[in-house]
Amino acid sequence: MITQLGLNVLLNLNSYFWGSVYLLLVIEIIIFVVEALLYNRRFAAEKKGHPILYAFVANLISFAAGLFLAYYVPQFF
Repeated sequence: MITQLGLNVLLNLNSYFWGSVYLLLVIEIIIFVVEALLYNRRFAAEKKGHPILYAFVANLISFAAGLFLAYYVPQFF
């Protein structure tokens, strides 16, 4: 939740001040790396799972859901 909150704050700032698609991609990559590091630390203690794959899939699903909502329910944005 913390990284998604940070992501949404950064996306809103980007949209308001710059509107850069490039910056959107950079922000998504930064959030992915932070989540992958956090998951790696958590999963390493339990010695199971694939934390980087988990972070990638979770962010891919979140990004796809956001695109879907932005297209079909633009009034949310």
